[in-house]
Amino acid sequence: MEPLFGCRRKVKMIQFAQTPVIEAPMEFEHSPFCCPSCHADLQPQADRLICVNCRIPYPIQQGIPLFAAEQDDGIFKDYATDYDDHRASDLVSIHLNERRWQMLIDHIPPDGPILELGCGTGTFLEYGFQRNFTSALNPQRFYGIDLSPAMLFLARKRLPGSLTLTQADGATLPFRDNSFSLVFSQLLLHHIHSHLDVHLREMFRVLQPSGTLWVLDSNPRNPLWWFIMRQECEKDAKQIPLSLLLGHLDRMGARQIQFRYHGTMPQRIPHFLYPLMRGIEQIWERVPVLSTFSTHYLATCSKG
Repeated sequence: MEPLFGCRRKVKMIQFAQTPVIEAPMEFEHSPFCCPSCHADLQPQADRLICVNCRIPYPIQQGIPLFAAEQDDGIFKDYATDYDDHRASDLVSIHLNERRWQMLIDHIPPDGPILELGCGTGTFLEYGFQRNFTSALNPQRFYGIDLSPAMLFLARKRLPGSLTLTQADGATLPFRDNSFSLVFSQLLLHHIHSHLDVHLREMFRVLQPSGTLWVLDSNPRNPLWWFIMRQECEKDAKQIPLSLLLGHLDRMGARQIQFRYHGTMPQRIPHFLYPLMRGIEQIWERVPVLSTFSTHYLATCSKG
């Protein structure tokens, strides 16, 4: 595995082919999609999907089904193009993506569909496919969902064409019960704070029995977030304490609930300070009291 930490070069981004519009009924027939309103089957047509029960039509644009097209993009509609530029620097982005994939990879099952909620512009998935951590990272297994069409249209340009992208509201997922072997999200919870319980229950609904739910989010105990949350794209967000998330998971009947704190890396640092900050992070995470003030937390559980 090529070492990434401490490097000064940028990772070369690979451009993948775009996904065609869904046209083949037989292929769609075996997908996990269903009507988000009544959970009935969907009939694919040239430029839309139609529920066979309630007859609601769902348009398809750039190969992406839009299940919540009537919902406003909010700030992300105009902010999507510059969204990635306002996140962490290239060096820190590599560091964060590498660490998160290392934590996620142990939970990726050998088979079965995988869903990322809040996939945004697709940078996290893109990094994983480029690094090719395991043969289990077959893009055909992956589904990415986001509420913002603008974000998804950008993701479509950078991700493999065989990966399915979908626009939908996480509170009414357009998937059948028990569809996915792994459901994961990162930095999504603080954007859905007002309906957290509904979203978590939907994640659980589409998760297969004994499947894994993997949730990473910002830790409100870390003072760095006091400044980050002032960004335009975070103005409607509200951080979720880990204890609140764990309480929701317990009430849903989740099993094998585990959690950990991790990270101290600022979003932007000079290259020469990176080795020092990486060393501080490693020490910080080993000290029980300090670790609770890390930048992020991760919670995992299985569906009983």
